[in-house]
Amino acid sequence: MEKHLKHWPSFLWLKIFLKKKKEDLHKKVLVITEDKKSSLKVIQEKMKFKFLKHDLNIGGRYSVFSIVGLLPAKLLGVDIAGIRKGGLEVIDRMLNLSEVTKFAPAQAAIQNLHLISKGYNQFVLMPYLDKLYDFSFWYRQLWAESIGKSGLGSTPINALGTVDQHSQIQLYLEGPKDKFITFIMSKSNSFDGKLNCNISEDLVFEKLHNVSMFELLSAECKATFETVKKKKIPTRLIEVETINEETLGNLLMHFILETIYTCYLLDINPYDQPAVEEGKKLTLKFLNK
Repeated sequence: MEKHLKHWPSFLWLKIFLKKKKEDLHKKVLVITEDKKSSLKVIQEKMKFKFLKHDLNIGGRYSVFSIVGLLPAKLLGVDIAGIRKGGLEVIDRMLNLSEVTKFAPAQAAIQNLHLISKGYNQFVLMPYLDKLYDFSFWYRQLWAESIGKSGLGSTPINALGTVDQHSQIQLYLEGPKDKFITFIMSKSNSFDGKLNCNISEDLVFEKLHNVSMFELLSAECKATFETVKKKKIPTRLIEVETINEETLGNLLMHFILETIYTCYLLDINPYDQPAVEEGKKLTLKFLNK
């Protein structure tokens, strides 16, 4: 059984909240966890909540394609079949290749190994798409927990264009030369509205007249990318056709495999996180004082 308090506080808070609302917990709570002794499994068994089994072989940061990731997405109205289809497309490409070095995630891993060996220890993921903001946080966890072991790895940093052009790009361009920057941009967008700049006779606005927000965002991304290249900072631009569930599935699987390949090239186990366990033990120790 787990020796930490990962799930109990959240459950106890939820129990108090639903009780105040006079809600029936058994109609509101569904437990998804591994079918083994753990704090969450104890809650489920004692309270007799409905239970769905999570695969023992899938760790948290790799669970986006499992029931843990897809059921909440389904409840939020996401097309989970599209996500799975996008992920499967990447897997199919991997399985049908004659040479793994022709596979994009493997090529990226080789480049990552080279950059890390040259002292580039800050890996920035900067999508110019608000829809990928949460994706960048997932990437940060995936990379940090998988690769940060044995004194090796690199620090993942998530940023968002254009917001972080003003808060971080100055550092990236003229700070320490230890960063590798990945930009993500879409080739198309469903927003068709054009800017109307007929608000004065001042010609300062004419460059933006009849320009869409997507066109402006795309121009900003490409301009930042080219500026980074001119500074001889390692960078790449990933352009997707559009942002939908299938594209998201593609990106999720690409970065999962890129991370796993990079770990293997560094002779690191991509699936464990031994250092985290010490903090869990100390949490209980401090609570018991």
